[in-house]
Amino acid sequence: MKVLATLLTLFMMTTAFAEPNESMSYTQTVRGRIIDAQTQVPLIGAAIQIYNGDFTRGTISDSQGYFEMDQVPIGRVTVLTSYLGYFPRKFDNVPLTTGKELVIQVQMEQQVIKTEEIEIVAKKDKTRANNKMATVSARQFTVEESQRYAGARNDVSRMATNYAGVSAANDAVNDIVIRGNSPLGLLWQLEGIPIPNPNHFGGMGATGGPVSMLNNNVLANSDFMTSAFPAEYGNATSGVFDLKMRNGNYNKHEFMGQVGFNGFEFGAEGPISRENKSSYLINYRYSTLGLMADLGYDVGTGTAIPYYQDLNFKINLPTKKAGTFEVFGLGGYSKIEFMNSEKDEEDDSESFYEDDWMDIKSEGETVATGASHTYIFSPKTHYKATLAYTHIGNRNSLDSIGENNNLQDWRELSFTRDNLIGQAYLNHKFNPKHNLKIGARFMNISYKLVDSLWNETRSHFETLNDEDGSTQQLESYIHWQYRPNDKIEFNTGLHYQHLTLDNQIAIEPRLAFKWRPFQNQTLNIGYGLHSQRQPMYMYFNRTVLNDGSYVQPNLNLDFSKSHHFVVGYDWN
Repeated sequence: MKVLATLLTLFMMTTAFAEPNESMSYTQTVRGRIIDAQTQVPLIGAAIQIYNGDFTRGTISDSQGYFEMDQVPIGRVTVLTSYLGYFPRKFDNVPLTTGKELVIQVQMEQQVIKTEEIEIVAKKDKTRANNKMATVSARQFTVEESQRYAGARNDVSRMATNYAGVSAANDAVNDIVIRGNSPLGLLWQLEGIPIPNPNHFGGMGATGGPVSMLNNNVLANSDFMTSAFPAEYGNATSGVFDLKMRNGNYNKHEFMGQVGFNGFEFGAEGPISRENKSSYLINYRYSTLGLMADLGYDVGTGTAIPYYQDLNFKINLPTKKAGTFEVFGLGGYSKIEFMNSEKDEEDDSESFYEDDWMDIKSEGETVATGASHTYIFSPKTHYKATLAYTHIGNRNSLDSIGENNNLQDWRELSFTRDNLIGQAYLNHKFNPKHNLKIGARFMNISYKLVDSLWNETRSHFETLNDEDGSTQQLESYIHWQYRPNDKIEFNTGLHYQHLTLDNQIAIEPRLAFKWRPFQNQTLNIGYGLHSQRQPMYMYFNRTVLNDGSYVQPNLNLDFSKSHHFVVGYDWN
């Protein structure tokens, strides 16, 4: 009791001394870069204004589009950017704290018509995605939204359930159902490459799990699309998460550490070369319950302790003449065991889970890493090429529990998939009215699939899957955007997809129209044909016949296909 009283007294004294002086004002630095949304060319002399209560200050971007403003009072600030001939951008309620500088990158869209005199009224259009070719059912989300929205739990998937037409499959995992479509139809992209399921404890072919590997401390503003997506997105039938990682602080080394329900977390970022504005960013997290269990504490989950850890990183290397090089990555490992044979039968508090007639051991890992090169040939043309490697593995062992807790092997499952990806796109902006983007992706898919099940009648294991091989998937697309004026926009395109495993081909037209009769109202109409290959294990599933032989009925399985018709009216 004396110890508790002493600690309480020390805490109160510390709190009292920590109270800020009313005359003391805390400030921080805001820095970033302004670029053209389509050409990626830096905008020289763009105006940046920052508001925070009575505080107002402005600056302009330099010859490389960079800007910096120090002595900005902390709190929630508003950032307004404007540039002659471009639509202004406004970011409201951006958190600015004493412990970390605010680094932002702003992409601005060019106007088609510029009158001699115009009144600029900047409003934050959250219905407009980062990808300016995404016209319908697409919106940009901020990292703050994944922290602020009810039930989001710092998870972008759970955050998305706050949007119209999106619901959660169940509360235990973050799988999402978009307009009634299966969660399997969701595409995850990181820095432009398709990645495996970025969630801990997720199964092969799944798109969700109980805990996300994506750390919102390293994410930048990203896009979420729910239907009729642009031609550059393929192999998806329900929705797209197009995620971007932010660059690290290119001027100051910063370190962070935090503890929460999701884990113990440590991060670092800073400049590699201040002269070239190159930077690094890294973040590591370890399971809170796993660490507490390792220290000997009862975490209240019975025999099932969720162990997981993940790592996110990005290195940004701009050069003066050779373009910009980037290296990025995401990795995670998870493990959990439901050892029902070891629980106390007389203690009901350990009966948390179903399937208490078996022991379940499950582990898995996900890796996605790549390197990209972006080069601006001219103020109108740029390209980006990416080489990447992704891996996902799942291993499950199920043992049935007999009399006297005797264990019998019941099912053994091990699925792994490794992808080598090469992709590139070329974007050319003819003028403010016409923009053309073409791209291609080649993916070599290696797989090893083992699945066996105990047959009690025949007293032997039946092999449901036993394959070790590879196949290839080719995708290409062309997308044309036409804006006759600032109120009307057409987006048309074609996506091509070919899977060599069973020689399936899909040609998918995309079409979208947007009309803005008033500044705060928009009519959207879109259509798209979308296709998706099946999870690899589905192609090789075996059906065992009565004589013990088997057949594989899915070897020529076609793509899943979906027609998307969308009409929307936005009033902001």
